[in-house]
Amino acid sequence: MRDVFGYIAYGENELYHRGALLSALKLLYHCPEAKIIVATDRPELFVDYPMETLLLTDMQKEAWSFSGQYHFGIKARALIKLLRMTDRLIFMDSDHYPAGFLSLGFESISPKHSVMRRLEKPHKWTPVLEGEGLRIGEHVITGREPMWQSGILGVHRDNLPALMDAYPPMLAVHQISKIDAAEQFCIGIALSLGGGRSARISSRSGTIIREGRRRSQNLVYIASSMHTLPSPLHGKSSKLADIECGGRR
Repeated sequence: MRDVFGYIAYGENELYHRGALLSALKLLYHCPEAKIIVATDRPELFVDYPMETLLLTDMQKEAWSFSGQYHFGIKARALIKLLRMTDRLIFMDSDHYPAGFLSLGFESISPKHSVMRRLEKPHKWTPVLEGEGLRIGEHVITGREPMWQSGILGVHRDNLPALMDAYPPMLAVHQISKIDAAEQFCIGIALSLGGGRSARISSRSGTIIREGRRRSQNLVYIASSMHTLPSPLHGKSSKLADIECGGRR
């Protein structure tokens, strides 16, 4: 099984590229055998290091950003490209820095279990989406679904269809609700639906469970003290707490 750590870095601000490179190098320090792919429009910045690159072209960025109307669409489509290159993907934003051994985290990723960084508080603007007829697959968006943070994303290749379903409504969600977080909002919904029975997303603070194919109001948040990504290997675990976010633990 091919397990890959992924990063996405694009745009004129070189800081994002250097952040992704620093994070990847810290990852290699803690996980020397890690396979890393960086989706970037500046592959020359990564060529001298032990990682692969996936070129993001100007044409792709224009199309994926809905002709420049929502640039986080580039991240959403690049995630799809990265996942097509692997079986299990752990993605991190370029301002997230590994501080421990993370490879065992792949063992918690399955077709019915995805990982996102954390469950955020309900967003005050998303309820305006109710009645707009926006859909993710067969699910009609109510605007009251949970908001999962996508700075860390662990996903199985079998959930490619979920990521693909999440992409088309992002622009409308962004324009109607006036939130930049449309990408993570749609991805969280899609992954909670995409694994069929008992599909779930977990973070350090809780788990979301999709029971059967009921409607979105039956998505249940279970508060817990899950501070690790559990692994059956050697009784060890890979801690989400072992990723520094924005320079702070």
